[in-house]
Amino acid sequence: MLAVISWRCDCGMNVKAMYETDGMTKVRCPKVSCKITHIVDGEITKLWIKKDDSTSWRPQQATSLTLS
Repeated sequence: MLAVISWRCDCGMNVKAMYETDGMTKVRCPKVSCKITHIVDGEITKLWIKKDDSTSWRPQQATSLTLS
């Protein structure tokens, strides 16, 4: 089953992910200078980011932000 989750990092970056509900994925913040990670309860299939000053979500390569 697919699910969608979104969160706002402490640094201000907004992240939204679509994921399958089995497994677990650690996602690092898209902002390079930020070292915060977020745990998603599933395997990410799509990822989007939105900066504070933006009104639209931009697709992001999920594999570049996931940690093992």
